[in-house]
Amino acid sequence: MTTEQLEVFEFLKGHAPFDSLEPEGLGKLVAKLELTYYRRSSTVFKLSEANHYLYCLRSGAVELRDSEKQLISKLGEGECFGYPSLLKGAPTELEASCTEDSLIYLLPQESFHALRQENTQFDHFFSQAHAARVKQALKHMHVSVTGMQLLTSRVKDLIEREPICIEPEKTVHEAAQAMSYARVSSLLVMKNGQLIGIITDRDMRKRVIAEGKSLSTPVAEVMTQNPISISGNAYAFELILTMTQYNVHHLPILENQQLIGIVTTTDLLRFQSINPIFLVGEIAKQQSVEGLASISRRLPEVVRQLVEADATANDIGRIVTAIGDGIEKRLLELAETQLGPAPIPYVWMVLGSQARLEQSAQSDQDNALIFDDSYHPEHDGYFSKLCHFVSDGLNACGYPYCPGNVMASNQKWRQPLKVWQGYFEQWLYEPQPEALLHSSIFFDMRPLYGQSTLFESLQRTVLEAVPKQKTFLAYMAKNALEHRPPLGFFRQFVLESGGEHAQHFDLKHKGMVPIIDLARLYALEAGIASLNTQERLSAAIAANLISEEAGNNLQDALEYIAYIRLRHQGKQVRAGEKPNNFVSPDELSSFERRHLKDAFQIVNAMQSNLSLRYPLRFLS
Repeated sequence: MTTEQLEVFEFLKGHAPFDSLEPEGLGKLVAKLELTYYRRSSTVFKLSEANHYLYCLRSGAVELRDSEKQLISKLGEGECFGYPSLLKGAPTELEASCTEDSLIYLLPQESFHALRQENTQFDHFFSQAHAARVKQALKHMHVSVTGMQLLTSRVKDLIEREPICIEPEKTVHEAAQAMSYARVSSLLVMKNGQLIGIITDRDMRKRVIAEGKSLSTPVAEVMTQNPISISGNAYAFELILTMTQYNVHHLPILENQQLIGIVTTTDLLRFQSINPIFLVGEIAKQQSVEGLASISRRLPEVVRQLVEADATANDIGRIVTAIGDGIEKRLLELAETQLGPAPIPYVWMVLGSQARLEQSAQSDQDNALIFDDSYHPEHDGYFSKLCHFVSDGLNACGYPYCPGNVMASNQKWRQPLKVWQGYFEQWLYEPQPEALLHSSIFFDMRPLYGQSTLFESLQRTVLEAVPKQKTFLAYMAKNALEHRPPLGFFRQFVLESGGEHAQHFDLKHKGMVPIIDLARLYALEAGIASLNTQERLSAAIAANLISEEAGNNLQDALEYIAYIRLRHQGKQVRAGEKPNNFVSPDELSSFERRHLKDAFQIVNAMQSNLSLRYPLRFLS
């Protein structure tokens, strides 16, 4: 062989399925190869073209896309493509294009088929991959039909294959061979049927090759012990949040504490770039407010697509909140990078709809900050800069400043733990109607970033105290009646009489907020830690605060009202308008109007019951 051919020989020997060939057979293959250079953005082959080669990527990157330009796969060094059309003797079903300058080996189809006949392992590699691609295509068809509904499916539905496992006493050489043969980038390490570790190709490079370790080193010495895992029943977007939080690319999937599979970042590439899963992943990479703002501008379109995919309003709220959480966390990280480490421990809190996992694409920002009690006034210079950086960044990302100034940039809501304890003591033990009207948002509070134990200490104290404070609960009940459904006598809609939204009604403040207020009240009365409105209603049923029928009715009413609101906003996005909460009865069908009135009637009935539960007539 020539020097060049020897170099190609060594390269192919390190990649499946060429590593299954005998040296003589591999040498013959090398002699048949053609090396072709493709510039970035150039097309290797188009859709429905006749194909006469097996392609193997030497360097660069290639994308495969279908007839709708949806991304099917991203290929890297050593990966093969083009073989489905060779196996079927048919035109290509995908388009292949280079996203980087690339060098690609081309093997003529005659040589490809000859090798398949000579080597069963080589043949199985491609024929089984073709079967897997058919399975992928079937799933892709399902995605095309249901759109972004897959986002709200469970993580276990994303599993593509059986997990590839190895014992801890096996050598890293055996691990590398297993990875290469199975064409995977990780192995799960099992002992007595239990997951004890994971070893990835990155681990091999960093912990074996870079450190000059022997190939006979046991896997147990280089694996990541007790890897982060996720339940198969978690949502797809929760998987991405976990990957982002822990900076991992492989997540083992468990069901009833038993391993059922693994999902990697590349498994998720079939989603569109507008997809929330991609957005959450992109957030962590941004190095500026401008970069984060470019992502947040895609949010209305994300919501529109989710609505069209018939995702539930509750699921949409969770997905939108996941994106909002990611942006806010990244802003805090950027602030700390710019300002340096915080002088004392703190926790950043999100409030209101974001805390409840019910954010919309139009939500303003509500946040606060709790310091460790080691706080000294000289520390506030740092935290003032941090809070203004984050608040200004959120505003630039489409989360407007809170009209009531409930933000950590306001020093009143940036205080040590003992001051926060004083705030809640005053609200609970000396309730003032006007103050409580504005402070109810602080009973929807969730830690986002920092030392969460500061919040947990405060939360325990509040949840233990609230159920005993009947006057406070009565005032909260009175506040829950401030927003009434827009329904008058004879079940007629009550519409705005003037202004910009005349002859419309406000679905958020007149429809959803009354249910949110009721659920918060029930949770506080029972000392329930849940924040999400649907979860609070379920907990209220379990605590016998409301009947199962009443609770289910409120849950259904909230979901229906929220669905109508989201669909209305989706239409506005499609029309290029700024989404709002105001709907005209004229844009609803008779079916929708009738059911919306039913939903409002349910809320009216539950609000009327409050006067029986609390002595509201004695309150000033």
